[in-house]
Amino acid sequence: MKGKIIVIFIFMLMIANAIFIAQGNIPHCSEIPYNTAGQPVNDNTEWWPMFHHDIQISGFTPSDSPDTNKKLWENQIDSDIWFSSPAIVNDELLIGTGERYGEKPKNRQEVMDFYETQLFMKEKTFFDIIEKENRPITGEIGKLYRLNARTGEILWEFEANGSVFSSPSIENGLVYFVSADSQNYTGKLYCLNIDSGNEVWSLPVMSGFATPTLHDGKLYVLTINPDDYYGRLQCLNAADGSEVWNYTTGYIDFSLYTAPALTDGKVFFTSVDVTTGIHCKISCLNQSTGQLLWATKISEMNFGYALSSPVIDNKKAFVISADTEGVDQFWCVLTCFDTSNGSILWNYTMKEETNDELSFSSPAVAYGNVYFALVGSGWIYGKIMCLNAENGTMQWVHKSNDAYTASSPIISDGKVFVGGVNLTLFEGKLYCFDAFTGNLTYTAFIENGFIDSTPAIADEVLYVCSQAGKVCAFEDVFKVGEIKGGLATVKADITNVGGYDIEDLHGTITVTGGLFNLINTQKNYSISLLEAQTSDTIKAFPILGFGKIQITITAELEGVNPVVKKADGFVFGLFVIIR
Repeated sequence: MKGKIIVIFIFMLMIANAIFIAQGNIPHCSEIPYNTAGQPVNDNTEWWPMFHHDIQISGFTPSDSPDTNKKLWENQIDSDIWFSSPAIVNDELLIGTGERYGEKPKNRQEVMDFYETQLFMKEKTFFDIIEKENRPITGEIGKLYRLNARTGEILWEFEANGSVFSSPSIENGLVYFVSADSQNYTGKLYCLNIDSGNEVWSLPVMSGFATPTLHDGKLYVLTINPDDYYGRLQCLNAADGSEVWNYTTGYIDFSLYTAPALTDGKVFFTSVDVTTGIHCKISCLNQSTGQLLWATKISEMNFGYALSSPVIDNKKAFVISADTEGVDQFWCVLTCFDTSNGSILWNYTMKEETNDELSFSSPAVAYGNVYFALVGSGWIYGKIMCLNAENGTMQWVHKSNDAYTASSPIISDGKVFVGGVNLTLFEGKLYCFDAFTGNLTYTAFIENGFIDSTPAIADEVLYVCSQAGKVCAFEDVFKVGEIKGGLATVKADITNVGGYDIEDLHGTITVTGGLFNLINTQKNYSISLLEAQTSDTIKAFPILGFGKIQITITAELEGVNPVVKKADGFVFGLFVIIR
């Protein structure tokens, strides 16, 4: 009799497991980290050495990221942070600053005028840039700051020739960045020692906010030849700045704002050609020789250019560019290219009925999707959008009274992060969305004004910078662990990952579903004290029945947003199985 019971018990487990596998599973935000293909990974320690994380400019990191808006530290530095985004390696944070020439925008209309006039050049042409007598000498001074990424302490600051709108790139204990005057585009390409802040080498360049890309001891950067105004992509030895090769794009054919992307022995970059009718194009070069492999026209423009860097994933390149029917009517387009030959696979035009929509940032790719941010005509709304990367079909859209300008979205652990501003209150915020559903998970107030810097995530800490010079870091104080089953039980560990004790952590465990939806259990829990670096187990019992179930765990702590974690499971009598 005892043997029969054991056989029946094993048989029941095998059936339950088989049924669960057949019914499948749904991925959820904050379950486990994923790679860009949506596959789980185990290594949660990942640095952020350059703009948008990697040489593909993907915007994705396998690092875990905060589930809550708990601020670890903040520091106000003495200069503005416009388009520079932080780079973090070995707990060293590097960020560029600079005072833009002219008055700083103080309200919605002034910000609209700056973005649409300055960035899209509505009131000046490319020829204005190259006429020396029309280029004011502003005497702008920018800086590169090194901060302790764990505490926010400023370790050193380096004064540059021109504003540092470029994002720094880090490799082998050295940091590289470009400075440029916001009106005449003259500046330098710098290499500094990270430990000391001393200059290793520098080169005079004419550029905009172009960000260098580093790979295998080589530096790839977009510049303008100041002698003949030909745009070029330069490949330099990172150790000393000596030139390996350069590819000349053409007379007044250049890119002022973007970073080159690298993959499969190729270099991709965007530029604007005004010699054959103003249009934006993407070019692909051999990474070793600089030889042109292909170039494809993206869009026609009477002004402006692509503010987006090319983003590479799964043999595809994604670029956001401007298009126009005249100076007063323009919108943006997201285009997907085949990286092997430059053919256009699909595009998405940013319009809502009669409203033209603008995007000033780069897209991000993960989980088979492409994510991007935009602002509507008249700056009356903003959107975060998710399209299928294979065919451009809409997955979800989040529309709100928030504007997303030059801050590009980034992705980690099933979440999308981006900086923006509430258009009613003029509050600069960090926004976190569920990457699979588009639901707004939480926001964090940074300060009044715009967030144009792209966030960064390193070693599970999230960093974001405001236009007015505030640098903030966010880190979880607790983590809800993997949801597990058992004998009539659903449970999970809650761990205090911070450096101090927390009190009155509480929430619910809800289990629903089963055959005929007969399972509907909700258990409240409360942890009065959870000491630093310790865990406690929460449980829901008894869970009895048959069929597929959905488990939702909430965790609440005063001062941070609630954390919600979900999983699917299966109940077979007394046995609860979670996958």
